[in-house]
Amino acid sequence: MSLKDKYSIVGAATTKFGKVPGVSALAITVEAAQLAMDDAGLKKQDVDAVLCEYPPSGFQSLWAHKVSEALGVQPKIAATIDQAGATDIGLVQYAMTAIEAGLIETAVCAYGDNPLSGPPGTYSRARGSDVAYGTFDAPSGYAMIAQRHMIEFGTTSDQFGHVAVSTRSWVSKNPNAHKRDPLTIADHQASRYMAKPLHLLDCCLVSDGGAAVVVTSAERAKDLKKKPVNIMGVGQHHIAWDLPQRPTLTTSGAKVSGEMAFNMEEITPADVDVCEL
Repeated sequence: MSLKDKYSIVGAATTKFGKVPGVSALAITVEAAQLAMDDAGLKKQDVDAVLCEYPPSGFQSLWAHKVSEALGVQPKIAATIDQAGATDIGLVQYAMTAIEAGLIETAVCAYGDNPLSGPPGTYSRARGSDVAYGTFDAPSGYAMIAQRHMIEFGTTSDQFGHVAVSTRSWVSKNPNAHKRDPLTIADHQASRYMAKPLHLLDCCLVSDGGAAVVVTSAERAKDLKKKPVNIMGVGQHHIAWDLPQRPTLTTSGAKVSGEMAFNMEEITPADVDVCEL
């Protein structure tokens, strides 16, 4: 079964990113969802599914239900899903399949959190048995992957730096971004190590903020105020959470999920003009 071009994103929004004191994770998530619904020209009664990711700053049961209640939406489906960094694309895919099954018509997919100004220590506490081996945060795990990539493919720290520099260049155009000042390779190389070979500027910022999209059928999208963005292909693949359980450190779930998405649309990477990773 192909979902190619059958479903559309008809609204999208982000809140301001950075340090936003005095605003709860719930308030940020609701703001993002409401902005996306406004962008689509939809009222709360038009939305019959609310899909969310847990805020890492504090796992709460029935999170999507709390977001729904704060939005004033009584959805047919409310679900809270956790796939770490893959969650937000996963939410879109689950919205598509729920519409395909005839369970809902329109879903808002939302994520928001306040780890910078909210509960202290969200990303700084050591957790789990790996702590005994010095692996207690995201940079240390990715450092192992980066080190292996350098060994297998001759990748250099400067090449990692180009990822940071290009990302900052694009994000500088977004008025909601956390940091918009220019970044150079020299800045990257001069920043301290977090976990070799990764520098501070290889790592994602810890930011307050939220984002949301509204997903509906391509047929329903024809009646809305904005030109829709049709979803051409989607895919998922999850190798393993623990690094030692992975068959290789240098091939992620993106390989299989990317192939699924490309095969659904029957295109190749050569046909792509914009790539966001």
